[in-house]
Amino acid sequence: MAWHIPPSQTTTETLLVDGDDVFIGGNIAITVEAGFGIRGTFSGHHAMIYGLVANASSATISLGTSYSSDSGHVVDVKAGGHVQHLGTSLAVYVQGFNPASSMPG
Repeated sequence: MAWHIPPSQTTTETLLVDGDDVFIGGNIAITVEAGFGIRGTFSGHHAMIYGLVANASSATISLGTSYSSDSGHVVDVKAGGHVQHLGTSLAVYVQGFNPASSMPG
């Protein structure tokens, strides 16, 4: 269980394994043309977004792999943070029971 802080201008998927979290600072941009921007397998992921995560293919942020056995995901898009999909897929896709998300009002 570790926090991942990808380098600025990342163009490849950020992969989180069971229980890993990700921090996207205000100076970080993840822009991906194929695959996911952030992909978390299994349970217990926290994505804290202050910067930009954008994708042109699959879901921009995808957490979990099973609706029945995964849980404990949180997606926080903070003031100034952006999660954008540039096509017909989802910006945020969360699988699992009891998922939580918060967005600034």
